[in-house]
Amino acid sequence: MYDTIPAYIMMSFRSVALIVFVIGIGKSWFDLNKNKNKENVKRYLTQMTILGLAYMAFVPVGFIAMKYINTRYRKEAMFFMIELTRFVLNIWLSYLAGWKTSAYRLTINESFM
Repeated sequence: MYDTIPAYIMMSFRSVALIVFVIGIGKSWFDLNKNKNKENVKRYLTQMTILGLAYMAFVPVGFIAMKYINTRYRKEAMFFMIELTRFVLNIWLSYLAGWKTSAYRLTINESFM
């Protein structure tokens, strides 16, 4: 399933998207470092950077990791790893958006005050 030409095309698109994401995050951090008094925004951007990198980099990294798994179990291992990663990242994203003490809420509350 992951040793085909469409899979390699998908990996190249994901890799390009990851590069664009990293460049965008770099620009955001550069602009944010000009403002020294935005600690909540920095905390939120840090969390979203980690979350975004984990989400966007997982499939290319998982694709490389599958080279070390027995071919008999590759499909199941990749499926399990994708679903586990998706589950963990969804819980983390729910925390970021929903909890009162999250950096997102603190940032939103700060901007309305």
